[in-house]
Amino acid sequence: MNEVGHIKSSHTCHWRVPQWSQLRLGVEYSSPPLLFDDLKWSIKLFKGKTKSPEMLSIYVQIHETSPGSLRGIRKNVQLALKINNTNPSSYYNDFGVGKKNTRWGEDSLGTLSSIIPFLSRDQVSLSVNITILKSEVNNMTSAASTDIMTASPFSQYIDSQDFSDISFKVIEEDLVSEHTITCLRDEQEKENIRIFHGHKNILAAVSPWFKIIFTNGMKESHQNQITISDVRHDIFYRLLKYCYTLKINIDGVNDAYEMLKASDRFQISNIREESLRYLRQELNEDNIWDVWECADMYGCEKTTSTCASYASVEMKTLIAHSSWLYAQPRVIKMSLDIEVGDLPEETELYKAVLVWAKQREDKVTIIGNIRKERDEEGKNLSMTRTQLLASVVDVEPLAISLAVEEPDEDDEEEEEEPKPVKEETVTHRVINPVDPHDLRLDLANILQSIRFPMMPADFLANKVESDSFIMSINGMKDMLYEAYKYHAVLGTSSSIRCQPRRPQSEHDEL
Repeated sequence: MNEVGHIKSSHTCHWRVPQWSQLRLGVEYSSPPLLFDDLKWSIKLFKGKTKSPEMLSIYVQIHETSPGSLRGIRKNVQLALKINNTNPSSYYNDFGVGKKNTRWGEDSLGTLSSIIPFLSRDQVSLSVNITILKSEVNNMTSAASTDIMTASPFSQYIDSQDFSDISFKVIEEDLVSEHTITCLRDEQEKENIRIFHGHKNILAAVSPWFKIIFTNGMKESHQNQITISDVRHDIFYRLLKYCYTLKINIDGVNDAYEMLKASDRFQISNIREESLRYLRQELNEDNIWDVWECADMYGCEKTTSTCASYASVEMKTLIAHSSWLYAQPRVIKMSLDIEVGDLPEETELYKAVLVWAKQREDKVTIIGNIRKERDEEGKNLSMTRTQLLASVVDVEPLAISLAVEEPDEDDEEEEEEPKPVKEETVTHRVINPVDPHDLRLDLANILQSIRFPMMPADFLANKVESDSFIMSINGMKDMLYEAYKYHAVLGTSSSIRCQPRRPQSEHDEL
């Protein structure tokens, strides 16, 4: 059995059920499909059943997307069910999911009579939280597993000189520049340069990159040893191991970023997709902006869509979270382009943009009180973008801060010992102010996605128009004029900014 990883990814969905009074007793009703953890889920309800005619029954079910697609999948899941605005709720801890166990829930979540006072426009609102504790995939059927060789016949030749017809001189990242190499002692150089042995046919069969190197007619195709720089030894070994075994394990978000970067470079598509899948599973408020940026950079529409779906539900929380301050401008704009979901008011989105910009230029006015971080862990930020993605786009990593000063080195001994930091986070990063011209360009692009006509007129006059810096941004005067015109003529414009964002309805996919 191939263990994919230990996962604690969580997703909360809200199902609004309209025309409650028209639902028939004892009939099963299903929600629109929910795509989570690369699987298709749905919520089921019964308005009374034969054994409990006065009770509301709710279940969560997983579906096969194709015949046999659930074969070999096993998951440990936590499940929380709740009728919104009421007391009835139910919680299930650590139960198994698999081909033979696809449905779980509560026969008697609450009485039908207790729900009636909380109906809004004859509509009931349900919340379901699904948390994946552990996920395993066994691609081999149990019936045949004893008769099939589970080990790859090529595994014994990983980095082996036996029958090897090519070797790789792999130089780690800190030895990329010639100056660095010449300054290192021989012993240090040996530690940072490692020779790997390979077999052209095997590598070329898995990786188009290796195939091109071996067959393009350039000097590398005639050499017995090829030099590869800017990759860690352990990462390159795992790439080789996959080529010989077709097996890969992802251990953490940072590891997923490292493997994604390397697999994209060496064109090993299966590792690339597995890394992106892992990032989708681990998506949360701390890393969403890094994952979203990465998905956009590597052109993964599925991961980009997952990030957008997550933001459409959690945007109110995300704009108050510390990670918002470190998001890249392009990702900020994509989040503000979301049309449907549980979204903040336009005034709150505007304030959040100003808070984001404040970290980059002191001239921006801060409106109102900014929510303090919930705990010290909120000061930490996933380093996936600054440590890993920066090298892809060939820019210096940004240093990041939550508007706090770094302690002097002399005072470090007097400071309390910091709390342990999670693997994917780092504390006390400082963001260097960006070029004012670049900030203006970023804001001009981002503010195009703020729907100023949806703001109250007094807010436009007292908070937006009175801010000289914001009004100096290219395009702001036109957008403010558009907003005033909307209020004056009661919204006759066809501009997208003059259309309110919509809450998610029963016709929208979860």
